[in-house]
Amino acid sequence: KKAEIDAEEIRREMARVDAERTTQLRVAQQEIEAEKLRRLQKLQKLAAPAEEVASAIAARDAAEKELARVERNMMNRKKQLAENAQKRLDELECRQRLSEQELTKLEQDTNRDLQRLAND
Repeated sequence: KKAEIDAEEIRREMARVDAERTTQLRVAQQEIEAEKLRRLQKLQKLAAPAEEVASAIAARDAAEKELARVERNMMNRKKQLAENAQKRLDELECRQRLSEQELTKLEQDTNRDLQRLAND
């Protein structure tokens, strides 16, 4: 009978120890989960500024590309305007030379006509 009581007490003690261990495991698991959550939140806090920096860098790169594109367009436009102005200048110089040649020929013809009239 004493052995039965001792066995029962041992079973109760084992059940109590088992329940206590289960509780300790549950508490430890909750602490681990809480620590994981704290670390995740810390990482998220660190990640937010990194994302902002990455976004700012991407925006800056896009702005630089757009500026480069606008500058290329402006340079091309200036080049085209300079070429057009040079063509127009060349045309005007050509017309001026033709007009001077025509004027010289007209003067020569007039002088010839005057010379003929004077000789007649």
